Amino acid sequence: MKLICESSTVYVSRRSGRLQLVLCLSCCQ
Repeated sequence: MKLICESSTVYVSRRSGRLQLVLCLSCCQ
């Protein structure tokens, strides 16, 4: 699983070849 931070509150989670946008409060901090 790869986590790519796009912004301070949004990160893209790649699972099984699927792109999933997840909202998180502090994933890039």
